[in-house]
Amino acid sequence: MVNSLSRLAQGTANGDPSAANASQNIALKALALQCLVSVLRSLGTWTSKQRGNRPVFPDLTVADVEVDSGGVNGGGTEADVKEDAKVVTQANEFEKAKALKVTMESAVAKFNMKPSSGIKFLFEHNLVAKEPKAVAQFLRDSPGLDKTMIGDYLGQHEEFPLAVMHAFVDALSFKDMKFDKAIRMFLNGFRLPGEAQKIDRIMEKFAERYCRDNPNLFKNADTAYILAYAVIMLNTDAHNPMVTNKMSKSDFVRMNSSSDVDEHAPAELLEEIYDSIVREEIKLKDDDSKRERPEERSSLVSILNLGGFRGRGAADTKKESDE
Repeated sequence: MVNSLSRLAQGTANGDPSAANASQNIALKALALQCLVSVLRSLGTWTSKQRGNRPVFPDLTVADVEVDSGGVNGGGTEADVKEDAKVVTQANEFEKAKALKVTMESAVAKFNMKPSSGIKFLFEHNLVAKEPKAVAQFLRDSPGLDKTMIGDYLGQHEEFPLAVMHAFVDALSFKDMKFDKAIRMFLNGFRLPGEAQKIDRIMEKFAERYCRDNPNLFKNADTAYILAYAVIMLNTDAHNPMVTNKMSKSDFVRMNSSSDVDEHAPAELLEEIYDSIVREEIKLKDDDSKRERPEERSSLVSILNLGGFRGRGAADTKKESDE
């Protein structure tokens, strides 16, 4: 379609000199150009998001395009020359945008196979700035990225991926948001990785950010961190068919209670969170079309140590899963 539109927009006049055919030819070229411009604008919007909202192309004028006095098609008035110059400019910029889109799709494919390779490819082709915020925006806004791979990358311990994860979380706002709703929003864009230490790093940062936005809800970030981990446990326990001995509301309240009343969340809040999670699973936007594989569910059950949580607090269960 694009090639056909390009040929129409740049087509030479036919051999019939009649005014009627000449006018039809100009109208056809104008329509083809309008279609190309619409496609170009859509591509420009998409690619600018991938590049951190930097303009994909500078503003161009007819003066930026060199044409001979005879016009692109040879002969014609000054108006024809300007019109043909616009056609050439738009067509060239469209080709650049199309090439950039293909390169970006290659980056997405590489990321979905191996996240570090995809990020390296982005840097090598100057698609994304070598800054944690820019990479975080790429992970958040780019269509086609594998949500499992995003979670795996965010959970890495190396300095740069860790900085990306912090930038990813800090870009979110949980102000005046209920705790369970904040977790739902947070986990909407990626799937938690299959390693306890990676989950630990991600949820610890979430708790820190949540407490910064809601400073009066918990005594400290550790309380929010332990509760966040417990919510992940509850979500897996309640909605994983491999877990047969389900956690009760009293179990959940007890495992999040400590001898120091000030150190744990109020029972009313815990009961409210329990009801919300049991009633509606925390899941990705694309979970209906791409469910977790059975081995992933089994791995998460093992990581969270759900088989032996009864009678222990969430902090104790988390500590065992880390060992």
